[in-house]
Amino acid sequence: MMKKNLRSHKFIEPRIQRRFAFLFLSTAGTAALLQTIVLAYTLSSLAGELPNDGLLLSARIGKFLVTSFFITLGMLTPLTFALGISSTFKIVGPLYRFRVFLDQIRRGERPGPCRIRKDDELQDFCELLNEAMTTLHGENEGADDSLGSDQAKAA
Repeated sequence: MMKKNLRSHKFIEPRIQRRFAFLFLSTAGTAALLQTIVLAYTLSSLAGELPNDGLLLSARIGKFLVTSFFITLGMLTPLTFALGISSTFKIVGPLYRFRVFLDQIRRGERPGPCRIRKDDELQDFCELLNEAMTTLHGENEGADDSLGSDQAKAA
């Protein structure tokens, strides 16, 4: 039996999720580059201290570091991208739901209370939307009642 609240889309809001994923990828790329720089410094220092073959090590450091950088980046990229996308679901999903909810209200529908998944972020914002809608509907019903009573008096 399938759960009722499973996500049916890989990307809920592709533009936003891709921006977050790119931010995570940039962070991973920067970390890999920083690792390569630190490793280069460490290996260069080691090559200078070796009594024999220090020049041979110095000559090979460049190729070794480039290979190391691309292997690290190759491993980090899919992992970071997947983590970036999956970690945004708990924020982007509610934002998408709020957009749908507000669009329904704009079209004049009465969508009922806004609901998001139990584990999603922005629960307090969802409650605030529901409270605002309750207040708005209460004022509109009061305005409708006063309009109705004014029309009844005129008749």
